[in-house]
Amino acid sequence: MGIQINRPGSFGNEVYSNDIYANIKGFHLGAGASDNRIHDNTIVNNGWGIGSWEGRNNIFSSNVIDGNEYGIVFFATNNSKVIDTNVTDSSIGSVYLYGRSTNNTFLNVSYESDTVRENSQLIRQWYVDVNVTKHGLPLGGANATMKNSSGYASYSGMTSSSVLMGVARFNATEYVNNNGDDGGSVDYWTPYTVEAFRPTKGEGKKVENFSFNAMIDLPLLASPIVRLVSPSNDSRIYTTKPNMVFNVTDIIHNSLDCVLYLNGVEFGGITASNATAEKLKPSNQLSRGTYYWQLNCTDPAGNWNVSQVWYLQIIGHTVQVILNMDNVDNDVFVPGTGTIPSSAITNRTYESPVNWYIASFLNNVLNALVLQSGNPSQIQLNGSDGAHYMTMSSDVENSNIFLVFTEGDKGTVDSRIDMIESGDFLSEIVPSFAYGLGTEYVIKILLGYSKLDIISDLILQKGYHKLSIEKTGKTGSKNTIQVTVE
Repeated sequence: MGIQINRPGSFGNEVYSNDIYANIKGFHLGAGASDNRIHDNTIVNNGWGIGSWEGRNNIFSSNVIDGNEYGIVFFATNNSKVIDTNVTDSSIGSVYLYGRSTNNTFLNVSYESDTVRENSQLIRQWYVDVNVTKHGLPLGGANATMKNSSGYASYSGMTSSSVLMGVARFNATEYVNNNGDDGGSVDYWTPYTVEAFRPTKGEGKKVENFSFNAMIDLPLLASPIVRLVSPSNDSRIYTTKPNMVFNVTDIIHNSLDCVLYLNGVEFGGITASNATAEKLKPSNQLSRGTYYWQLNCTDPAGNWNVSQVWYLQIIGHTVQVILNMDNVDNDVFVPGTGTIPSSAITNRTYESPVNWYIASFLNNVLNALVLQSGNPSQIQLNGSDGAHYMTMSSDVENSNIFLVFTEGDKGTVDSRIDMIESGDFLSEIVPSFAYGLGTEYVIKILLGYSKLDIISDLILQKGYHKLSIEKTGKTGSKNTIQVTVE
């Protein structure tokens, strides 16, 4: 007998660096020995090279087993492993398992054949090293995945960023040799597919039908680069189908398939040209609210990448009143800001005025008022060359535009703004911006006759009317207008 651990229940022993020659049994574990490590021994010309009798959870690694009658024999041995070992020149059998020896793994073990009997099981595995590179250099931090075609196994891991730079190692099963009450079977788990990619860049490549115990090189192709252009981050947009502008660059391909995502949901796509500014509208109308958006682009080789994430706010439709004041220098009043002289009007946006309106007046005549009583978002005031225009951004159905032309000033609006916002103003018999309200001071329509020729009657009864004034041409030097009351 060479070396044996035969005391019942022996566990936790380590046996290594021994030369064991010409024995009935070279190395033997018996009587239920468990959790022992047997490694780096040379076992030559014995009856049995390594034997295990009713053992469990033992590890046999890096042993040289040569010229024995039986290389490895397991009887009633469970959950044990043989690793990194060569079994050569066995005269009767290389590997022999019997007596209900189950769940035993042979990882990276070379031998001629295995025999499995009496409800035993042998799992044969090999190392598969996936070497991920980019531009010829090892690439750490890439995800690597192996799957077999029959669905038995799936392995995943990440390539190393240190010692084995760019390499992910898998212990992949080649086959499982089972022997049950109804006979034996060998289930092969090959072939496998291996894929590697970097999740933040979308670079990837697949390889199929590789050989075991080998290094697989996976050079990742350069992924496209996707950049957002407009609307800029944190924009406020008034149209419900804005142009989403982006560009994508790829070092190989001239066209790529790009998909727009809003809040993680696909909203259409296009085939984009390489290094070209592209426009893509959402496939559906967008409701009011805040969205985050990004583009995902894929080249013909399957490499993909996503853009950064930008945010935008959909405001809705825009109501715009343009006051062409000709040579009249009107002043503008913005609640909370005050009166802005015509000479000081600049392009400015107001997102939280005290009240949601802008009034334009000259001296004590109120000319125009833009207000919002529903869900306002912002007011814009723009002016140049003696003219100005005011924009209220909101849903159309909640907007009101008053062309007033009555005696009054900013105080006239302030005294009525609560009624306007509540809806009571237009329910009055004679809604008016003139001093007083109701029947005492009715609304006045003031039109200069020096340059106008009115060709229709204008009769207003008490109540709420729609007044349309349309220029229809000229009579001599006078402008002809049509006045319609509904």
